[in-house]
Amino acid sequence: MNEETTVLIEEFQLLENKTEALWREAEVKTDVWGYQIQKGSLWNPGLTEAEIRNFEEDLRVEFPNVLKCFLSDEWAYSAGCQSR
Repeated sequence: MNEETTVLIEEFQLLENKTEALWREAEVKTDVWGYQIQKGSLWNPGLTEAEIRNFEEDLRVEFPNVLKCFLSDEWAYSAGCQSR
């Protein structure tokens, strides 16, 4: 894994940790309509490598590595978050 990939993974982990810490104490605003983060919300687990590949095929594009890392079911899954 190269240095750029390591930094990206660390940033994603920091984002996850900080947002979930905020969400643990989130309060629903009763004077606001529409989408709100619910108390205790967590990030979804993400997509498998195969699901990302299928998504790329459906859209007929190849995602950049950073997007594959962000969409992945593990912040550091080996195939999707290494430089190609």
